[in-house]
Amino acid sequence: MLVNALGRLREDGGNRLVSERLTFTIAETAKLIGISRNNAYSLARQDKLGVKVLYFGRRMLVSKSALMALLEDNGNKTEENENGK
Repeated sequence: MLVNALGRLREDGGNRLVSERLTFTIAETAKLIGISRNNAYSLARQDKLGVKVLYFGRRMLVSKSALMALLEDNGNKTEENENGK
């Protein structure tokens, strides 16, 4: 993945802990979807990013599962348009 893993920890084999990231920052989301950081923040503030933005104080996060669902859904719509549906 583009970013370092964080979030929920799970046991991986012996005593080594591996983390699994559950959220992305707005800047990371922008990189993943190919838009500018400023545009992503602007869309997030206007509630037009396409996914629910989670607020923790001033910190704005996007759920990984919601972002992946959005990208998969848009991918399916693109395929349908190409196939004339």
